[in-house]
Amino acid sequence: MILAVETYAARKYLGEEEAFRAIKAAGFDGVDFSFYRGPDMLGEDYLENAQKTKEHLEQFGLACHQAHAPYEFRYGEEMSLENPHYLKIVRAMEYASILGAKQIIVHGLKVPGGPYSQECYEANCAYYQSFAPYCRKFGIRIAVENLITTIFPRPELLNRVMAALDPGCFVTCMDLGHALVAGMATQDYLAGLTPGILKALHIHDNDGSSDQHRLPHLGNVNWEAVMEGLAAYGYSGDFTMELTGYLGCFPPRLLPQALTLAAAVGRDLMQQFTDARRARAQ
Repeated sequence: MILAVETYAARKYLGEEEAFRAIKAAGFDGVDFSFYRGPDMLGEDYLENAQKTKEHLEQFGLACHQAHAPYEFRYGEEMSLENPHYLKIVRAMEYASILGAKQIIVHGLKVPGGPYSQECYEANCAYYQSFAPYCRKFGIRIAVENLITTIFPRPELLNRVMAALDPGCFVTCMDLGHALVAGMATQDYLAGLTPGILKALHIHDNDGSSDQHRLPHLGNVNWEAVMEGLAAYGYSGDFTMELTGYLGCFPPRLLPQALTLAAAVGRDLMQQFTDARRARAQ
């Protein structure tokens, strides 16, 4: 289990090498490498870019167990390498595998019928299953994330899709802030997940009104209850912070200090989780 942070904000303002330097100095063990927004790393030179990123990670002793694919693909588009939105996701899978990632988050599809419709279930099953050959080719799994009200706002909806997918290729990433925005206490959503499917986290906070990606304790998530819930679930993956809103509040010169505070908060959450797990074992 490592403490990691997504890379979008730091790379945007500092550049990749300096971002990784600051992330390591702040006290993080690794990164969730972000392919969304920011500079396009997935053009024809994407394999060269992957090697450069790998060298930068090795330079600072950072692990990359997780990545986040672009999310331009929309319902109704062709699921083919001829479609540039689909192609970028496949390239991101290969790029992430070169970095050593175990899984990559790929957002599901918003459909006209809404998240509770049969159409949503069938469309997302077909979409995710289309990536299974690439999971096997690159040795990486896709992490399916709960996405507020547009898809999987309730755990039973996510469980249903996950039950239809190959567990060798697909796992679940629970975004701990999204549940609250969808109107459900984070710990209750967690308790509703099928045992064994949860392998990744996105950790951040909000006040319940929107997806703010604040630092934990700057919103309304009950972190003590969530850490107890993770212990009860038997979670054994990494602690990955997704703090685009929080980090985006600071000028670039203060990002190193902002990252240092974020790492301290992350370590404290990990300690709460460890204590809760130990208490359950007694």
